[in-house]
Formats: sequence, C-alpha cells, structure tokens
Amino acid sequence: MPASARSEIMLLECGLILYFAGAKQSRTRIARIERYMRKILDGKGFHDR
Repeated sequence: MPASARSEIMLLECGLILYFAGAKQSRTRIARIERYMRKILDGKGFHDR
C-alpha cells in the first residue's frame, strides 16, 4: 500500500473518531457509528456516497 493511501486512511480514521467522540450522549455516539458502519467497512470516506 502506498504511503499516500496509508496517510489518507489515518486521516479518515482520525476524522471519524473525532466525529464519533464529539457527541456528548452515548446514544448519539452509537447512532453515528451505526450510521457510518457500512461506509467504514466498504472503505469509503466520510463524505463519499
């Protein structure tokens, strides 16, 4: 895997973690994770459709 792809994956992971952790209520964190789980498993970015 090229270094640029690894850095993109790391940035994606950091962005998602910050987005998930930014919710104050655990229900919101769980809902966000469930909402983005399919994209995460498919390797898509945060704003990809």
